[in-house]
Amino acid sequence: MRLLGKGQEGSVYLAFQETLFRFYAIKEVKKEGVCFSRESVEVWKTLHCPGLPEVADILETEDTVMIVSEYIEGMNLQAYMENGGKITLKMAMCWCRQIGEILEYLHRQNPPIAYGDLKPDNLMLQRKQIVLVDMGSLIRQGSAGKYTGTKEYTREKSELQKMDPEERDGYSYGRLMQLLAEACGSRKLRKLALKLMDKGKKRISIKKAEKELKKMSLQSWFYAVMLILTGSLLTGMGIKEVRALQWNTKEQEYHSELEAASLLSAEEQQQAFVQLIMKYPERKEGYLKLLEQFQQDMEMDEQEDLYYRKLWKQIPGGMEANCREILKQSPADWQEVAYESGITYWYFYTGLEGKRYASRWFAEVTQMSEETGTDSELWRKSQLYKKMGEYWEKWKKYDETGEGQQLFSDYWDDCEQLLIFHKGQITMTRLMLWSEMLSSWKHYMVELKECGIQSAQLEEKLLQAEKERSQIQNRHGRMQELGKELDQDISEIRKMIKRVYQM
Repeated sequence: MRLLGKGQEGSVYLAFQETLFRFYAIKEVKKEGVCFSRESVEVWKTLHCPGLPEVADILETEDTVMIVSEYIEGMNLQAYMENGGKITLKMAMCWCRQIGEILEYLHRQNPPIAYGDLKPDNLMLQRKQIVLVDMGSLIRQGSAGKYTGTKEYTREKSELQKMDPEERDGYSYGRLMQLLAEACGSRKLRKLALKLMDKGKKRISIKKAEKELKKMSLQSWFYAVMLILTGSLLTGMGIKEVRALQWNTKEQEYHSELEAASLLSAEEQQQAFVQLIMKYPERKEGYLKLLEQFQQDMEMDEQEDLYYRKLWKQIPGGMEANCREILKQSPADWQEVAYESGITYWYFYTGLEGKRYASRWFAEVTQMSEETGTDSELWRKSQLYKKMGEYWEKWKKYDETGEGQQLFSDYWDDCEQLLIFHKGQITMTRLMLWSEMLSSWKHYMVELKECGIQSAQLEEKLLQAEKERSQIQNRHGRMQELGKELDQDISEIRKMIKRVYQM
């Protein structure tokens, strides 16, 4: 479907298996490449651990090997840190414990397996589980294969061959822990990292480090509870006030993550917002930001449509319901997301079924009337868009049979209502609404005249469109392009008015 990344080891692509309705990652490497290791692939096939992606298939051509594996969505730790992602002590300890458990799993195999390339780039951040990706450096103890790795996270090459998997990965684990300790400002975590990297008697095993992390987590939890209890006693806070304090902390953390995701590049935002949705499926902001990201280039393609539909069926970790069922428990939030989904499909979807898909989303809004009432603006706008979708279907019949001329009068009235509802800031959606209306007026100018629409009414709307078009700011390049298209439509409609209304 698209290229996910390209590096020294080869290219990684996103693929979709239609029968299973699942996404996969396909890594393509050259057989003669310096980074290809058939042993690593064979070792990977035998592994089954929550923190490692599963291999689904291995395809070979004469020159290349394509490894089909589970697609892990999300952002890697390196990208998260580079984009200013906040790392708390709790996050750092949780990640370190999970990484330690994965490494322990590898080292328990018979013979033991070294991961070989532990670094931030190879750690995908998920809501419940950090995942180690890129299995190109896996190697069994006693193998004739060469130990590889990234210089910054590996001991000197001359020492590597002497090390067993636990000692080799232990150093990389300690180096990574040191990085996280610096990010969250924990001296205890840093001391533990140094023990993992030590060459002498002070060096500890990964298993020992895991026990220390558990002890630190318990101490951290105990101190937090004592702090809250002490604070509540000193200030006279009750249980409600303590809960409110906890809620405010979570709220701040959520908005901090949302802001961090918004600062990423366009290519990375989509995965970041999906990750946020899977972490907070009951919150509307992640869904709305994802839709906004789809709209940025004014095109929602079939791949993004598939991606979006798949998202609603996802069951976040530790939950029983999928994202759709969870968000629908908040009717007002569901209505807002459903409406914005409808707008995205109506104006930005490049496929032939855009209007039909959009109408289904608008129907979702109007079906929630019992919970939210039928007098909300979203409900009324959705009703209008549903009717607009019906006009599109009826026009097909009209073009074939000439029946149903009265619908043009109703269409004109509903156009006026939509313009009133969308009145305000000049947005891309507002301009695209004008573009659609002007196109339909050009196509059905004669029918508008025959159903009683006066030329003065058309001219009034054209003046309104020109006024709004003049408000487009120069820095919005794509809006300027659309503005030029509107200028051309307005000019053509004025010429048509002269011809049609003088007949």
